[in-house]
Amino acid sequence: MIVVDSSAVLAILLREQSASAVFKAIEQSDALLAPALLPYEVMSGLRSAERLKRIDSDTATRARTRMAAFPWSYEIHGSESALRNVARMAAAHGLSAYDASYLELAARQGCPLVTLDAGLRKAAHAEHVKVLPRTAA
Repeated sequence: MIVVDSSAVLAILLREQSASAVFKAIEQSDALLAPALLPYEVMSGLRSAERLKRIDSDTATRARTRMAAFPWSYEIHGSESALRNVARMAAAHGLSAYDASYLELAARQGCPLVTLDAGLRKAAHAEHVKVLPRTAA
């Protein structure tokens, strides 16, 4: 199992240059884990790509369908302890609570975090969480 954040998912769905490294990082896992906010973050990213004319609405629809086909497991809500850790990680590393939720989940589950976000990668290293892909594109 691995935790995957929205930057990694969007790289695949938008067929960015970094997509192959992300796909390689996740293809060995039988389950992809994420906080329940992931689909909303991905939809927001797709909507931004639409507004910027990087993709059209048909491409966004196909991307949402592709994402739903991945073997996802979502954490619906965190415990009080998890929320405290999210707040601590966000403050300690200058992360949003959204980004810290991916980090906290990976740390708690003892599994790698797949992200292309530089700040989140740095925080994961500081929290001793394995980060994939090994280098961000």
